[in-house]
Amino acid sequence: MVQLGIPAGAGTPGAARWRRPDHRDRRGGAAGVDDLGFFRIKQSFVTRSPLTTAGGAAAYQSGERFRCVLAAAAYQAGSCEAINPAVRAMAMKQGLSLGPDTVFDYSGKRGVYASEIRHPPDAPAWCRQRSTLWGRMEASERRRDAALALRYEAALSRTVPIDLSIRHLNGFVDRHLVARGLVVDTAIHLYGKPLDPRIPEAAD
Repeated sequence: MVQLGIPAGAGTPGAARWRRPDHRDRRGGAAGVDDLGFFRIKQSFVTRSPLTTAGGAAAYQSGERFRCVLAAAAYQAGSCEAINPAVRAMAMKQGLSLGPDTVFDYSGKRGVYASEIRHPPDAPAWCRQRSTLWGRMEASERRRDAALALRYEAALSRTVPIDLSIRHLNGFVDRHLVARGLVVDTAIHLYGKPLDPRIPEAAD
């Protein structure tokens, strides 16, 4: 699973008091995921790098350092997203280049089981559409080396049914991220052979 999180906005309850989840907090950090069946959880930043080219190639290679965060969001969700012309114009006024690509199409990507944007109940409507969400966030950051989002990767246990794992994951996201005013773009990636509950050792 990969998720990208950003503050929902100054007008969203909880956004002003948001803080990064503390790994020392057993209920909210990495130590607290054991009860959910996660093997590990990793936190990093999605950053904009002036040393890489924009678009899908950089997002595919690293997923962390590239000029357009929308490419990473499209890749993780296995979707096709287009940069809004208004967002591109806003970025150009700020002296930012989003690169020549206007559409990032990863709809043919295999392994994406499910994707969803989770947000506070009264978050603005633009938070609910992936292309608008990440496009506006991209244009709001002026620095060329800006940290565009927090990124989490969690390894789900093969011994737990996937639907139950997703419920646990959504609960974790809602309690520790959405409740703090974050909008979270989640995606479940499944690879290898499906687990046959009768033959656990047969799974890749």
